[in-house]
Amino acid sequence: MEELSVDRALDLKHIITQNKNNPRIEVLSDKAYHQMLEALFKVAKLEGSAYLRSKSNSQKSGATSRLSACGNVLRLLVEVGIPKFRLKTVKALLDHITQTLPTPGGGYCEPLASGYFKALRIALEHSAHPEHLSHDEWHELADFCIKATKDLVHSPSDSTTSLSNGDEAISSSRGRLSRSATPGIRSASATQRTNGTSTGPHREDRLAASAEDVVLCLRHLTSTSNAPVLEKAPLIVETLFYFMSTSTHSTPVQQAAFETLNAVLSRTSTNDVPLTLRIVSELIPIMKSHWSKKSSTLKDHMLVSLLLVEPYLFHLSSDASEDRVTDLLGLIHVMRDEYCRRHDKDHLQVDDLNLLNTTTGNQKPGPLGIPALQLRFGLSRAESPWSLIYISASIITSLDCHWRNLDDRAKDANDQPVTKRRKIEKPIDSVLQHLKSPALADKVYALQLLCFLFSMVDFESTILYGYLETILQHVSDKNASSCSWAMLTIRRYG
Repeated sequence: MEELSVDRALDLKHIITQNKNNPRIEVLSDKAYHQMLEALFKVAKLEGSAYLRSKSNSQKSGATSRLSACGNVLRLLVEVGIPKFRLKTVKALLDHITQTLPTPGGGYCEPLASGYFKALRIALEHSAHPEHLSHDEWHELADFCIKATKDLVHSPSDSTTSLSNGDEAISSSRGRLSRSATPGIRSASATQRTNGTSTGPHREDRLAASAEDVVLCLRHLTSTSNAPVLEKAPLIVETLFYFMSTSTHSTPVQQAAFETLNAVLSRTSTNDVPLTLRIVSELIPIMKSHWSKKSSTLKDHMLVSLLLVEPYLFHLSSDASEDRVTDLLGLIHVMRDEYCRRHDKDHLQVDDLNLLNTTTGNQKPGPLGIPALQLRFGLSRAESPWSLIYISASIITSLDCHWRNLDDRAKDANDQPVTKRRKIEKPIDSVLQHLKSPALADKVYALQLLCFLFSMVDFESTILYGYLETILQHVSDKNASSCSWAMLTIRRYG
């Protein structure tokens, strides 16, 4: 192919843009795209060298403009041609991006960043491409994305989470854990201050957009079935928590971050118990701060996270410090408040349930089901409210066991009942308060929660009678929803 210049690259961009939906574009083969990419790679390297050598503002401005054009042309070529790319072309593209973007002094070539990070995301969106990466290639690309996310995210605090600062911080060696702390990767703002480059709101927006592209790359890398996610799990999770701790990112990308986290948790929950416990302890306060966001899809991803680590919640509660208990209580409260604010149609409905006859032994509850009740098959709309009530009841049950253990230890130590009032109210007691609330949404929430709690908690007889006495008052309620849930709640005691 004839030597390509920036002007000809812009002509190429114009031709492709004008013929994007033209059937003639379909004639272009992988070989043709590979040749165009190789020519563009040479231009980018030449202009990149000129950009780094430029001293005057006019030289810097010209090189910046030419590099930005190269980045946009590359993104467009990948966007149009990625369905035709074969593995050799994809690997050449990934190698060029990961080798060209980082600058010798640290940070990234800013004029190329936007187009190149978008091109990387588009390339990895096609699941066949990350699936065909070798073990070493996957690790190299994951390392690049992890470092890029931390470099590009602007956070008020550049400190890392305890996943890296603790004893189990990951080392640069693949898959091994280091006993020393991982040095914090400098944020983009710190890197630019070192390089003497000015910062501004528009630049921060561009960096944030590139960080979002890289997080999406991590999602695609971890979603493939053959990805060695466990070997990079600690550092991936640390990076995701670092990303989630900033509130400036768009909700769809926060969803992608939780999707990536769930891909990691689906592996660690059955293969690395100590790591999963540390993840859960860090995850609860992050979820509490994100639950108030309006996106129902984001909440669904967080519910998936909680369901994946449900067995660990009991362990966390039973051995929790007061801070951890406060975090769990805070999560229950924000989930309850948001649920009660929902429209009635978004609540769990009696019509969403199947009533099981448990006396014969022929009908058994399915996953997330409870004795006598399970969600009807195929009702995707009802899965979210059912899961929210289920996981809330599970956390309350775990905390109740925690407080019972504290009471038992205190009795054994003093050989007398505990009379000292706790600073933190037991959530199982607050359910009764909501049951007596004049607000219909609060009452229905409490009744739904008790449907699960009566199957999970072994209530003392005096406490149980108190609940049943209050529930019986709702059986004659004029509101059909309150009345129906009251009858369902006491069904097992009938």
